Amino acid sequence: MPASEVARRKPVPLSFWLHSIFGLKLSLFLGFVCLTGTIATVSHEIEWLYKPELRATAVLGDADWGRMWDAARRAHPQAVLGGIGSFDCSDAPYFVKSVSATDAKGNDFTI
Repeated sequence: MPASEVARRKPVPLSFWLHSIFGLKLSLFLGFVCLTGTIATVSHEIEWLYKPELRATAVLGDADWGRMWDAARRAHPQAVLGGIGSFDCSDAPYFVKSVSATDAKGNDFTI
């Protein structure tokens, strides 16, 4: 290219430059949000895969909540029991039932 053509090039407008920079940053941020949201959506299933104690070995049908509560109380007599239910708060048969509890130091844990 001749030197005269290079000198006559139009400068890139500031609005185009700003749009490019903010668009790149926004697309990276939205990609991060989509990726972490996807992981959060399947987090219980991911945990189910690597923690065998969360897997139900048999589907018992109607659960005896009172017996489960008493068993949790016997297993951890000093703990304050908070609630009982499925690990992922649904009735999915492949998750064990769990009891949320708090120990004497105030630490939350799951039975």
